Amino acid sequence: MKAHQGVGNRRGRPGGEIVAALDVGTHKVCCLVGQREPVYSSAGEISTRLRLLGLGHLRSQGIAFGAVADLHAAQAVVSAAITQAEQAAGLRIERVVLGVSCGRPRSHSFNGHIGLAEGIVREADIAALGSGARAYATKDGEALLTLNRIAYALDGVAAVREPLGLAGRRLDANHHAVTVAPGPLRNLCLLTETCNVQPTHLLPAGYSAAIAATSEAERRSGVVSIDLGAGVSSLAGFLEGHFVFYAAVPFGGQQVTEELAHALSVSLAEAERIKSLYASLAPSALDEHEFVHLPREEESGGSSPVVSRARIGHVAMASVGQLMTQVCRLLDDCPIAGIRQASVVLTGGASEMIGLEAFASSVLGRRVRTSGPPRLDWGSARGSGRLAGPAFSGVVGLAMAAASPAGWIGPRDEDDIVARSYLGRVGQWLRESF
Repeated sequence: MKAHQGVGNRRGRPGGEIVAALDVGTHKVCCLVGQREPVYSSAGEISTRLRLLGLGHLRSQGIAFGAVADLHAAQAVVSAAITQAEQAAGLRIERVVLGVSCGRPRSHSFNGHIGLAEGIVREADIAALGSGARAYATKDGEALLTLNRIAYALDGVAAVREPLGLAGRRLDANHHAVTVAPGPLRNLCLLTETCNVQPTHLLPAGYSAAIAATSEAERRSGVVSIDLGAGVSSLAGFLEGHFVFYAAVPFGGQQVTEELAHALSVSLAEAERIKSLYASLAPSALDEHEFVHLPREEESGGSSPVVSRARIGHVAMASVGQLMTQVCRLLDDCPIAGIRQASVVLTGGASEMIGLEAFASSVLGRRVRTSGPPRLDWGSARGSGRLAGPAFSGVVGLAMAAASPAGWIGPRDEDDIVARSYLGRVGQWLRESF
């Protein structure tokens, strides 16, 4: 069977690669199985679409801030979610594209160059440039998640789209990398492997959510997607269609729930219910006069305690305000001017709070909208749950990325030409070129 990122056993399904995505979050675990199918336009152009074959999702256990905190508890949930997706799709998956939100991700942009000994750009030159970029991105001991090339320049001529075969003396490239601490990443990969699936490609969770929640036009003009998860909120920035910025804040919807639970003296489950139904970031004068009944302790008599919607909103606004202040600081500190001015798209499960768009826009000082993933064709598949809304942007984006690979410079793949011709000189070349 031909290896492909995120594929499983095809078992009689003709016409199209099978792709699988696994999103292990603080609040829920999602596994999606789909099929990549060709689409032919009236002009004869070929593109791809993703048809959904199966979905499994369960409430997370053993995961904190996107990292594995209890391997056995997490393994039980992840295995069950994978089994749900396999049974719905009618096939067994062996490899997945894995979303990563742990490990304190860092975004790096840097330039590199290589001299063209033969006066023409060869595949070996491009491969060597990528190999050196991988080594440079991980020089401080961090693990590489993604590495993408933003632009080429040949002998000082910028914006070269495809340099292969062109004549010149020096090839430059601008790269963007996302790296994470290796320990949490290793544990996340260990978790998937103990569930009998192999992670073949790793993508930042915020990047995959952005792919599902933003349009190509937005990514060309400049946009920042903020994936508001339960434990981690991730920012992914795009300019001219390129992935150029990434950051994460260890703060999400779960922190809002915890602060409501503390302020109202209720359980986390009850606080989550109250947040979903009554928390509003758009205060109204009527909120002071609308009351919500809180659960009564069994041993206490009398009527149930109540709290005003204004009180609930005040706690939620204070908590979300802390998050948006951190996000605003990250955006203001970004060295890329286009990202500092870009519009914002909110996605993720915590993005559905009432009044969040206007509240975030006032704090961030830019246009904000909320978005979820595109509608997928279910075909004749039996789903294990509803796939709709911003909460599923992450797993849908992972599957979309697997179905239409973005041409990443792979962190694990070594080109044979590079191995023969350049690895002996990489150390010296890095010192000279980056």
